[in-house]
Amino acid sequence: MKLQVLLPTDFSAVSLNAIFYAADFAQHIPCDITLLHVLYFDGPPPATGNAQELEAELQEHAKREMVHILEDIQQKYPDNTTSVNYKIISSYPVEEGIEEETRQQPYDLIMMGSKGSTGLKKIILGSNAIAVLRNCSLPVCIIPEYARFQGLEKLVYASDITNLHSELSGLLPFAQYWNAEIKVLHVIPDNSTYKGSTQAAADHVVDEIIAQSGYKNIDVHILESDAIAHGIVTYAANIKADMVALYVPKKSRWKQFISGDITRDLAAECMLPLIIFPK
Repeated sequence: MKLQVLLPTDFSAVSLNAIFYAADFAQHIPCDITLLHVLYFDGPPPATGNAQELEAELQEHAKREMVHILEDIQQKYPDNTTSVNYKIISSYPVEEGIEEETRQQPYDLIMMGSKGSTGLKKIILGSNAIAVLRNCSLPVCIIPEYARFQGLEKLVYASDITNLHSELSGLLPFAQYWNAEIKVLHVIPDNSTYKGSTQAAADHVVDEIIAQSGYKNIDVHILESDAIAHGIVTYAANIKADMVALYVPKKSRWKQFISGDITRDLAAECMLPLIIFPK
């Protein structure tokens, strides 16, 4: 069974990097990739006739860009067996077009580029990545602008431990494609008095999952840090992880993003791809 990946692009350098990250990713796991470009007007559209002419010009430009991208992928991967196609739609705001596309087709994953902390300020003011995360019911993988896919040997799963069993069980199929190590990471405040009990409880759940699944590449680390996002990023860098994963409650996600929660901070600081699963 192939993974169905939707990859929105605005043809910027950041989104092009995400496309080639996905193309590298697809050399290791069966995928079908759909590139999606959403046409939109920044402000109110001009008179009807002009609007139609402008949209036709934008359509032609987008088609040329898409064909060029497909040619580049074919040149880089002459033996590529991954299906890569494209769609061009009109929608405003952009995220509504992306959401509608996910309702029309059975995608498994969305991949999008991100510029990190500088770009995130723009994202909060209306850019597409966080707007998609606001309501999307699919996992979203945010690809930093300089990330390169070099396999998936270590996956840091940042967890609050409360739903460890169900979330870890859901993460297993993703990790099993590469036989990746799952590093469950829970961050607690500095000098916490319950580090030992938390470690024991998490170890017990992991032992149960290992017994049920037979997948042994899972362990738990409890980290003391008052700066949660920074602690996760530092830990992932120190162990040379390839990706960070976390689950985010869908209903409260938007409020959390704009108020400065852990997920937004991670997206800003993390130099690794960040895959966000909705609860």
